[in-house]
Amino acid sequence: MLVKNIFLTAVFSLCALQGAAQQPVVFEAEVDKTAVDISEDIHLTLTLRSSSAEEAQPQMPSLPNFNIYSQDMNNFTSLINGKVNSVQQFFYTLSPRFAGKSSIGAFSVKIAGKEYKTEPIEVEVSRAGSGNAQASLSKTRQPARPVAAPAARTSPRAVPAKPAGTPDFFMTAHVDKTEAWLNEQINLKIKFYQGLTLLGNPQYARPQMDGLVFEEIKSNQQFETVEGRKYSVTEFDIALFGIIAGEATVGPAYIDYAVANMMNRTLDMFMGVVDAQRVATEPQKIKIKPLPKEGRTAGFYGAVGADYAVKSSVDNAAPRAGEPFTLTTEITGKGNMRAIGDMPAPDMGAGFRVYETTSSFTAGVKDGVVNGSKIYKTILVPRASGKFKIPAAQFSYFDTAAGLYRSVRGNAVELDAAPAAAQESRAVSFASGAENASKIERINSDIAYIKDIAARGPPLARIADFGVYNYAVFALVLAALFELLKTRGGINLRGLRGGALSAAKKALGRAKNAGEISQALSDYLCAKQGAPIGINTISDIAANLKLSRQTRKELEEIWQSLEMQKYAPSAAGTAGGASQYAAKTLALIRRIEKERK
Repeated sequence: MLVKNIFLTAVFSLCALQGAAQQPVVFEAEVDKTAVDISEDIHLTLTLRSSSAEEAQPQMPSLPNFNIYSQDMNNFTSLINGKVNSVQQFFYTLSPRFAGKSSIGAFSVKIAGKEYKTEPIEVEVSRAGSGNAQASLSKTRQPARPVAAPAARTSPRAVPAKPAGTPDFFMTAHVDKTEAWLNEQINLKIKFYQGLTLLGNPQYARPQMDGLVFEEIKSNQQFETVEGRKYSVTEFDIALFGIIAGEATVGPAYIDYAVANMMNRTLDMFMGVVDAQRVATEPQKIKIKPLPKEGRTAGFYGAVGADYAVKSSVDNAAPRAGEPFTLTTEITGKGNMRAIGDMPAPDMGAGFRVYETTSSFTAGVKDGVVNGSKIYKTILVPRASGKFKIPAAQFSYFDTAAGLYRSVRGNAVELDAAPAAAQESRAVSFASGAENASKIERINSDIAYIKDIAARGPPLARIADFGVYNYAVFALVLAALFELLKTRGGINLRGLRGGALSAAKKALGRAKNAGEISQALSDYLCAKQGAPIGINTISDIAANLKLSRQTRKELEEIWQSLEMQKYAPSAAGTAGGASQYAAKTLALIRRIEKERK
């Protein structure tokens, strides 16, 4: 009898493994809305279900009507009914570029040499402020369209988010406030209650955010007793910040898991007789209030929170005249540092050359509160020696606890600029008074003397100087060289990207907002790398262009600032406006041009 049972078990196991090999592949796409304003984002999720545990990489279609950014991915593998089940999810954010009807084309993926595709999704984009865009309350799910259509699958059984009694598994979500100021921190707590041992690892899908950005605070595990039953609880703490005034939504989070049939747990776990289930949270609605205009003081650049402070310092308090030094202004506080716009450079009058200001930020979490710093660096050059004072920086922020604007003042910085280092210093004599000669000397010189070309020798002078025909000779030589390279295949006309800088200048000169500046920078980067940005990150693009570490850092900071200006209206009114961002972007592009030569 024992031998017979072992034989039957082996047969059933082989049948289960065979069924696993024949499990269909499902590849599908879903968006959180199909009608949006041009200023809104679309969140796209690709889900791949298969019996293969290898990581797949979806191929993106051409999406000329969108800027697309890769956000995150989840990967979950389990054993259900004797079959290996792999679920991979890929999250993207699509930012519309044009109003009108657009199509999100089919994504594709290859599994075991066979190609699978999603169905295209039609979306409608309305002009900003038109009021015609109505976000879809329910997600639009498009079924997969594999090249070889697989059999239909069975979806996990949904378990109510707030079940009665003491179920084996359930989830809850809670926000500490349902009404908040723009960029005020909102704490979201998600809990997964587990009453039984799971078969494999559960798959957690974070909630989709509409009108919100988030920072992960922490996750931990603990035990809780609910109505006399003890649960293992996995907790996710997330900080949310509203970036658009109006109603924001935290979508449902869910967890897919598998457990063995309790009638014969040991045998069923071996044979793979399990139940696939899903638990989910309820969506959360939050009202985001715009910041009041009354009481807004000078020096407000979008900071919201509490306990802000500002401090200034220089790397050299005794520079020489004509030598640069760096002024660093650091803002610290509790709040979303990404929302803070750029401060203008200090007004130093005619006694200094003042160069562009660059900025960076850091973020962290302390006692459940997001905090950090925003750092501004400005290059200054004193034109003459003497004692100077850099005025204290003025900074304002909106105190969410008090509901009013507060101002903080930094510290002034004293400078003692020394005379410039003398170069070829010598007395200058005057026929009218030699006694004054010792009082006058040359401090510095920044003009190179023009040398007579004849000094190089008569042959060179004759060859290099064709008089009025110099330009014509140069043009003929250049044209001949160009034709020679083209004939021999040594030049690729399509690879010439010298017009990228000129096009960027024109686009930035016409730019009226952060979106147009961002588009000009995006077009320039596409031209320089000779390919669409696609789902590449800014770090990927910087690596492709072989940029220096400093230039790469400034590119990332400007890109993040432009994104915040685009999606956070509170920061859009900061000093300098679009013209300041356009100037900073053009300066960065010029730096990239120099490094690419």
